[in-house]
Amino acid sequence: MSKGFKIFSIVMALTFALSVAGCQQTPSTPSASNPVTIHVISMDQAAMSTAEMDAIAREFEAKNPGILVNMEYVGYDYLHDKIVTGLSANPPAYDAVMVDVVWPDEFIKAGYLEDVTSRITPEMKDGIFPAAFNGITRNGKIYGMPWLMDTKYFYYNTDILSKAGFTNPPKTWEELLTMAKAIKDKGLAEYPIVWSWAQKEAAICDFTALLYGNGGTFLDASGKPAFNNDKGVQVLTWMKQTIDDGLTNPASTTYVENDVYTNFLAGKSAFALNWQFMYIDGQFDSSKSQVTGKVALAPIPV
Repeated sequence: MSKGFKIFSIVMALTFALSVAGCQQTPSTPSASNPVTIHVISMDQAAMSTAEMDAIAREFEAKNPGILVNMEYVGYDYLHDKIVTGLSANPPAYDAVMVDVVWPDEFIKAGYLEDVTSRITPEMKDGIFPAAFNGITRNGKIYGMPWLMDTKYFYYNTDILSKAGFTNPPKTWEELLTMAKAIKDKGLAEYPIVWSWAQKEAAICDFTALLYGNGGTFLDASGKPAFNNDKGVQVLTWMKQTIDDGLTNPASTTYVENDVYTNFLAGKSAFALNWQFMYIDGQFDSSKSQVTGKVALAPIPV
């Protein structure tokens, strides 16, 4: 298999499931005079920037004359519905789609995704954690290639912490509140903490970190919900109290991750939880960030 095709496979990999529509295409051999266009939809903040993903697509095109890659990007909150609408159309709008780990069951049942088990070579698995395939494998069949194994990180602004007299990030949630209060009292940030607490997946992710840090769990040993108890109530009470105390930005209840990104990179907050995409732009890209060189990561407090 050519290196060019391997690059393309990774572009279509974000658990980048190949759609059934893409597999059913039977064009003549593509050439510069008879090109084939592959339509791909992706999230606009999946570790790489859109410019970097476009560059990979252009590299593939250069190595495979006659095959064009049309990349479409949307925010995460719109991705699921865009995929459903696009793949329900006749003809389907996309040949390859980025799939979040919580969507494969729905999409496979709907017949959107193609079984590509026979197309995944040992070479294509090199350097990928075997567990990464779990999210896109059902009943022994593989429906795509892993793109990113991500987690939420605890971000802090080193400059603000230094000006407040702190040399290390907080290790506990209690320390976080103590440091946030000191930062607020010194006038370094009106609201030192920003979260993504909109009633979407964003809030669930933040609540999960807080719940498990408080010794709670979502499910008990029998698989029944186990968060509507003292542990869960304590977390929700804590969340509300941080807003009441003026430590959490009250707009957090309407924020998703992109809003946290904008707020933190503008230097308006000292602490945040967010995915990997915020670090690269925040720390290194001065065209997007006012806090370059001041962004650091730490383990999520407990």
